[in-house]
Amino acid sequence: VVKNRTKPEELPGLEAQMPDSPLVRILNRPGVPTRADLHILGGDVAGEGILGRLKTFVTDLFYREDHDLVVNTPAMFGGTERTGDIQYWIDTGKDVNHFSYFRNPDTANRLMQALTKDGPHSLFHRLEHEPSEVTEDDYRKRAVGSPQPFVYVLPGTMGSQLKVGNDRVWLDKLDLAFGGLKKLKHTAKHVVADQPIGSGYKDLIKYLANSHTVKPFPYDWRKSLIELADRFREDLEETVKAQEAVGQPVRIVAHSMGGLVVRVMMATEEGKKVWERMCRHPGARFIMLGTPNQGSHAITGMLMGRDPLVRMLDLLDITNSQSTLLGIISRFDGVLQLLPHNGTLDVYQGETWRSLLEHDRDRARGLFGAKVATSNTAGIEWPVPDAAQLAEAFKVQQLLQASPIDPQRMIYVAGRADATPCDISIDLSAPAKRRIRIDATSFGDGRVPWDTGIPEALKNKTYYVNTEHGDLANAPDTFDGLLDLLNAGVTTKLSQAPPVRRGVSDVSFELPEPPLEMYPSEEDLIASALGSARVKKETPPTRKIRVTMVHGNLARASSPVAVGHYEGDTIVSAEAYLDRQLNGRLRERQCLGLYPDKLNTSAVVLNDGDCYPGRRHPGAIVVGLGMVGELTPGGLTSTMADALVNYAL
Repeated sequence: VVKNRTKPEELPGLEAQMPDSPLVRILNRPGVPTRADLHILGGDVAGEGILGRLKTFVTDLFYREDHDLVVNTPAMFGGTERTGDIQYWIDTGKDVNHFSYFRNPDTANRLMQALTKDGPHSLFHRLEHEPSEVTEDDYRKRAVGSPQPFVYVLPGTMGSQLKVGNDRVWLDKLDLAFGGLKKLKHTAKHVVADQPIGSGYKDLIKYLANSHTVKPFPYDWRKSLIELADRFREDLEETVKAQEAVGQPVRIVAHSMGGLVVRVMMATEEGKKVWERMCRHPGARFIMLGTPNQGSHAITGMLMGRDPLVRMLDLLDITNSQSTLLGIISRFDGVLQLLPHNGTLDVYQGETWRSLLEHDRDRARGLFGAKVATSNTAGIEWPVPDAAQLAEAFKVQQLLQASPIDPQRMIYVAGRADATPCDISIDLSAPAKRRIRIDATSFGDGRVPWDTGIPEALKNKTYYVNTEHGDLANAPDTFDGLLDLLNAGVTTKLSQAPPVRRGVSDVSFELPEPPLEMYPSEEDLIASALGSARVKKETPPTRKIRVTMVHGNLARASSPVAVGHYEGDTIVSAEAYLDRQLNGRLRERQCLGLYPDKLNTSAVVLNDGDCYPGRRHPGAIVVGLGMVGELTPGGLTSTMADALVNYAL
């Protein structure tokens, strides 16, 4: 079966379901909508308990996203475009799989409702189609009132729509399906930036319009940062003059590459003067959302074919190969100028790229052959970037590193993702043609690591949000905090402590292989272009633990007291007091070599009885903290969680 999986004459049923099959392309062809209604019943298998989770572990490793054992859950939302509403229900649980839809009551009852009753159906959700355009109605003032602060909103990498004449090419699924990316070659004429992509920026723009005069500043992200910065400087200078006349400040919210446009402007003599003039008003602010101030290794990976967007464009485009698409993208100055200037390899040298290609050339891997890339091989012979453009990109990076940082006016907002590329190297110990290694870190937003994105001078002016790179300007629960930062430069609505997750360490790891790509919708293309989360699931609110800080005496504790213990440490201070209250039982454990000190070890030592009358102390929970100086926020969360589970059991 595996050997013949791509031969339609042998296994036509399997071949037809492959993401790049002619049938899938026909079913998903853009520009041919239908008025027929659609109800989607899908599932996501989820194990319960230790044994249940182990059963789904292997399939989760294969799919790398939600699934029902046979079909990827996100793929259930594809198909022919609909002019009417789409209603859906995704079931989840230990009894949910591809073969149980007619047996499980949750899905069987919904099937009956969809077949026998007129809509809308109460047992289904309505699939929301996010608007892909920002219009003037989103930020235009309905009436002229008193002067307001002025704010620019600059979108991120690939976050501006691009038109050729009146034809919107980026991001238009129909245009791209028929080879539209060729219209955007670096030599193309009459290409203009239209508006920010709506699903990434529309809500923030509408929110800020309630308190500011808002001007979205889309730009042609294919162009050099120097050219874009000069254009922004001209616009900003006129705005600063106008706002000076009414005594109101100018502010900037810039996502990703947009922040580099502003910083390159500040690095030029003319731009620096405009910035200083803008900052004469005490209310002037510049907020960077996930800006790659030292470049992004994700860009290096994209130019080698290791990026969901490139693979989606390949599935969508019926006229161009993936190598051809990469050949177009690799000539964009704006993309090359986002390459990292830190790491094991110097990616501004043409020889580096030739060496990478030599160790990566046309090695096919994966279930569907050479069409599928992994972190070890692209499965294609990708084009090497132009040496002259790389040299120019290096000059821009040098200019950027000389750009001033003003902690009084500038603020950084960082996102959070499970894995962010942080280095690329050649592993000579690996098999030939499979030697490219992409390392990742848990401390980043999916595109930009914190240690290279956040300028050193802004460490104390950085706020963290638990959202991925592409959603940093599209997370409504952060908007109030962003408004505080614009108005006052500080906020208590966003955290200045990085969000932590259980078991996260500061050690880098090999970037996990991405999920197999399905035929993309326009929403999929936008999410991959911006770096957003591919699947936004409705999750019930979690019950939070209430933490209260008190200043008291250990002798008056009404519950067991948790104390930390480092490796090699002695029992002193609070531990020594608790040991006395427990008749030396803590020291006894230590003498026997049973005392917790390593991470994720703990001991619960209680006094006898269900209650603790009189002077009897409740007891102690000793939590292992590992070696002194090596404890991370993620490690602390993990070891404390294990200790609490131990106590609960």
